Amino acid sequence: MIEGEGRYIVDFDDIPAPRQKVPELSIEERAGNFKEVELGFAPEMAVSEAGRCLSCRKCLGCALCLAECTKKAIDFEQAGQDIELVADSIILAPGAERFSCSIDDKFGCGIYTNVITGLEFERILSDTGPYGGLVLRPYDGEIPKKIAFVQCADYHGEGCECAYRSLAYAVKEATLARSKVDALEVSVFFSGAGEHEEEFGRLHEQPSSFRVVKGEVLSVSEVEDSKNLVIKFVENDQPPQEEEFERVVLSTATRVASNIEEVTRKLGVQTGKRCYWEKEDTSLSETSRPGVFLAGYTF
Repeated sequence: MIEGEGRYIVDFDDIPAPRQKVPELSIEERAGNFKEVELGFAPEMAVSEAGRCLSCRKCLGCALCLAECTKKAIDFEQAGQDIELVADSIILAPGAERFSCSIDDKFGCGIYTNVITGLEFERILSDTGPYGGLVLRPYDGEIPKKIAFVQCADYHGEGCECAYRSLAYAVKEATLARSKVDALEVSVFFSGAGEHEEEFGRLHEQPSSFRVVKGEVLSVSEVEDSKNLVIKFVENDQPPQEEEFERVVLSTATRVASNIEEVTRKLGVQTGKRCYWEKEDTSLSETSRPGVFLAGYTF
């Protein structure tokens, strides 16, 4: 296998703008009170600082990385090269990406702070995520006691298989969330099971773990004071009803990352029609080429 390794050095003549200084109260204004000293950036200052940060273009040539690297792994004289690696086997373990499907505004995605996507919730659940694995609300940092997972995408030509996978994805996340938060109430809203009615029924067998609601979600709205979310839905052809939750997670189906096709083509591997979470264990799967294996939930 040949792996290309190059360097990223950008030559530029301009110098990025100086860093913005956070405004502070004067010494006279601080005396005799507990007012916050640092006033924070004004909007125009924040925009300017963000632009300055993005203007660095990777490497400024300051050599601070060389000074901080105790292993002396930085070599500014290193040139691009091709490296030939010899291995007994190759294991492909790519990530996954969400289907390119639109999310209707009625679900409040990008509108309400406590409405997030399944992939965002996955990062929150991760120990390396933004909250260190704690299940917190983005709005106030509180631990929610009642969460709803909502299947929010219409897959059209992708068919019921994608719809069911989005439900399975939500159930896995719901199970993990319940392991992190005691007495967490979880409801999973699913618009239809179709040919996967049997699998849907199995997911419905654990009412003590979470509740699965087979019905259509009509809208998601926000409670102004608490920032909780009200889901309006129809279940089993009954009149519309409403229920309040502290967080809503919008679930969409996932699939193998798009770059895996290029990788498998370079390796001469035929993957066939494989789906995200097609199998629920992490054992290796053989491919059409001996010595090359697929691993992880992705396959």
